[in-house]
Amino acid sequence: MIKVRIFVGSEMTDVGLPGKNFTSILKPRVTIQLYKRLSIGLEEYVYFNNRNQENAPLTHTIKTEQKVFLLIYLENSQRRGRYN
Repeated sequence: MIKVRIFVGSEMTDVGLPGKNFTSILKPRVTIQLYKRLSIGLEEYVYFNNRNQENAPLTHTIKTEQKVFLLIYLENSQRRGRYN
């Protein structure tokens, strides 16, 4: 089983130096089930930052972070199958 999740968010702020700061985050995630309760995954964060400040040039920056993780699903035997 392969699952893909994408999160996109953005924020515009007027804090700090005069001008505008626009930040977006892209967070794709892929998990692959290896065995019954064991999965492996890869998650990447991509940060986009656009700054338009008075008396300064327009700047565009992109930062990335990658994570590889092992996911083990442990279920409480008293709640087996009764979540929400």
